[in-house]
Amino acid sequence: MASCPTVKSQITRGIIAACALVAAYFAYAHSQPLSYALIAVSLFAMRGCPACWVAGMCDAVKKKSAADKSPTE
Repeated sequence: MASCPTVKSQITRGIIAACALVAAYFAYAHSQPLSYALIAVSLFAMRGCPACWVAGMCDAVKKKSAADKSPTE
């Protein structure tokens, strides 16, 4: 799976994608090519569809929780 290793980087990618989608929505009335380019930026930031981003986020959270658990001695 193409996920980032940290939750912070996953959240950053999600914020970038969400901002690009909102900008694409508002830019559509003025410039359709710009709107389509912003949608492409959003898909690139999410590395696929929103479901792929959510799956990557779950994977990053799982890795973080596994790293936080320390073996008891």
